[in-house]
Amino acid sequence: MDNSSVMYRDLQIKYYETKLYSRQLVVLDSGRFITPTPEWGFLQFGKYRSSTDYAFKYYIKDSLDYKILEFLLNEDSEEAHYAYRHLCEVVLEFDNLFEKDNFIDYVEANKIILEDLIEANKEKYSYLEINEDREKVIVDKRLKIGIALNKMLSEFKNLSYK
Repeated sequence: MDNSSVMYRDLQIKYYETKLYSRQLVVLDSGRFITPTPEWGFLQFGKYRSSTDYAFKYYIKDSLDYKILEFLLNEDSEEAHYAYRHLCEVVLEFDNLFEKDNFIDYVEANKIILEDLIEANKEKYSYLEINEDREKVIVDKRLKIGIALNKMLSEFKNLSYK
């Protein structure tokens, strides 16, 4: 995002007093883009898969959350689309849960490719407005993981549709 200002809000959809849907929204880039917070995904390697090696964020396109994202994305706002495109560089978008599960299997079978893509990304996100060094390292790593996984997802989709 061009602007590090982030706020969180709660969205509740009700029919009279019956709550039909509740979700946390994130307001990004000083209000230019509002979206439901993406889901967390985790990759666990090793024999017992007892700890998380990599964490990532994602949306499922056939979910209600994604439909709300599309609804909130202002068609007339170039700034909102710009912010959305930047978000999509690090947040994965799956067509459905089946694709997500198959992709995770693909990544787990190709761990070396993931690690090579993360290592190859020499980008330094020095523009991040984070004061604490430890947090800056974590955010930098998550950005690199998101970019690497998106590259793998693109390749996975190309393989799947051939």
